[in-house]
Amino acid sequence: MQDTAVGMQADVADDDQVALSRDVRLFHARIIEAVEGAIETVVTDIAVDVLGRELLLEPVDVEAIVDRALQRFAAEEPLRVRVHAQDVDRLKCGVPVVADMQLRPGDAIIDLHTGSVDASLGVRLAALVHAVTP
Repeated sequence: MQDTAVGMQADVADDDQVALSRDVRLFHARIIEAVEGAIETVVTDIAVDVLGRELLLEPVDVEAIVDRALQRFAAEEPLRVRVHAQDVDRLKCGVPVVADMQLRPGDAIIDLHTGSVDASLGVRLAALVHAVTP
């Protein structure tokens, strides 16, 4: 009878260890999830602050952004470039440039035969944040 009691105590201890191990794994997973979410938020906040400060010092070089995009997608025969009205005169790119008042200054969309490439600040920022966060 004493052996049965000892065996039952061992089973209870094993069950407690399994439950504790499960709880620890769940806690660990929740911590990892919370940290990853916080990292993305902090990186985004820092990037927005830095970009905002830089844009106050000097406006976006929309011509360089458009040139890079046109080079990257040259094989897809760009049809036109859409930018904010104040950026139209700043572009000399060999592709028709059209004012699009729905865009913000510094944003650009390149229309291709197969679709379009969004080179707006928001998209570029999101790609940067995605590249540097887990």
